[in-house]
Amino acid sequence: MQDKFKYGDPRTRKFTQFATRAIGGHNALNACRCPTCQDEIGEFRNDISIKEFSISGMCQKCQDSVFGQD
Repeated sequence: MQDKFKYGDPRTRKFTQFATRAIGGHNALNACRCPTCQDEIGEFRNDISIKEFSISGMCQKCQDSVFGQD
């Protein structure tokens, strides 16, 4: 798998693995896809976005649509 994450691959964190199973996005994230929109997970804008990804599994685009940009 190519390294697609600007700040490292947050999917490798144990908490992220637990959280993605809890929200039902485990299969989507294993395929490098956002469980919300099914698009590929791309780069994240900042550490806050990476932290949110570890909670929700959402890509940057979906995070922006839910929370607004910065």
